Amino acid sequence: MSPSERKTMINRDRTDLSLTKQCKLLKISRSSLYYVPFGVNAETSALISEIDRVFMNYPFFGSRQIAAYLLRKLPITRPNHVWCSDIAYIPVRRGFLYLVAIIDWVTRKVLAWRLLR
Repeated sequence: MSPSERKTMINRDRTDLSLTKQCKLLKISRSSLYYVPFGVNAETSALISEIDRVFMNYPFFGSRQIAAYLLRKLPITRPNHVWCSDIAYIPVRRGFLYLVAIIDWVTRKVLAWRLLR
């Protein structure tokens, strides 16, 4: 049973079993009860399709090369105007750690990063 199917089993009207307890029993996070999915507008959908098209034609392209296709008409002249992300795989004894970074396109400054398992 998927988490979304388990989420439908939550009964908000039960007074004898709190929402927290129901979530623990169903092994879903309590915050997922409040998540409202949002749709993708036409512009975002078109951009995703274009990224997919470029990647399928040039699977060896990195994010900078793909962005060069997508941003070719956009003059990027100031910091905090365009961001990019990068992922690096770091080998450790039991597999890999993933270093994910958000980088400002102009200054090349790392704005945020996370190390994930």
